[in-house]
Parts: sequence; C-alpha cells; structure tokens
Amino acid sequence: ALACGTPVISLANSSLIEAGGTSSIYLANDSPNAIRAAIRVVQEKHNRIRIQEMGPIHAASFMMESSVDNLVGSLSMALQQPNDYARSSRSRWWRNQMTMLSQIEI
Repeated sequence: ALACGTPVISLANSSLIEAGGTSSIYLANDSPNAIRAAIRVVQEKHNRIRIQEMGPIHAASFMMESSVDNLVGSLSMALQQPNDYARSSRSRWWRNQMTMLSQIEI
C-alpha cells in the first residue's frame, strides 16, 4: 500500500511499525474510536500528501531479494547446525539472524 502512496492504518505491534515506518498511522488498540481517529488523520489533506510522497520512498528502501537471500542463508545454517542456537545466543546462527535483521530498515 505504501509503495502506491495509499495510507496505511495498522496496530502498533510486531514488525508492523518497522514495515510502515513514519509513513503509516499506528493504533494503540483496535477500538472503533481509535480506528475512527486514524481515518480522520489520513483524510486531512496535508497528511495524505505526506503519505503519498513518503510512502513510496519508504517502501523502496526494502530490498526483497537481499532479505530473502539472508533469510534462506540463515535457515540453511540453522538446519546444518541445529544445536548452535540452543547452546548460546552468540552462536553463528544467532549472529546471522542479527545480521539479517540489521539489514532491514527499522
């Protein structure tokens, strides 16, 4: 949606904040009042213009091919060394996970 300049309204949980960046509207909860307030925010012209301009820029910062390569490499390593993760958070598998996550814009 952001790549198309469409407003995104999302709950503020999980990785959704990282994915939407500052171009999305986040709800603390999914109450009808919170949803109504967020819709009002995106209906304001200056907010829609900002989202239409910034959304595609933020979406373009994600390099899917690189992320997929890192994920596949990490999962392959995990399959080859299944006990590393259980032994220590400093294992090669865990370090590779952290490397992958650091390459995703937060």
